[in-house]
Amino acid sequence: VTLPELPAWQVAAIVSELDSDDALDIIQSLDDEPFKHAIIRHLSAQTRMTLQEGLSFPEDSAGRLMQREFVALPQFWTVGKTIDYLR
Repeated sequence: VTLPELPAWQVAAIVSELDSDDALDIIQSLDDEPFKHAIIRHLSAQTRMTLQEGLSFPEDSAGRLMQREFVALPQFWTVGKTIDYLR
């Protein structure tokens, strides 16, 4: 079964489990624009906003290719404090 054969809600469920860069790769690889929009409509507001932001950048640009999830930590934190924070 290929992605275009699945219902949009099911593809959206798959996409929502991926990192933003991987999700964006899947969305942009689809040729059917109405199908892309249907998938995006089925995503959570946060995931939808993240993907739409990525799609706003030119293809093959750093903005399109980069992952949007990251963690910024103060330089002075210990490893133990960092692990506690990430948990």
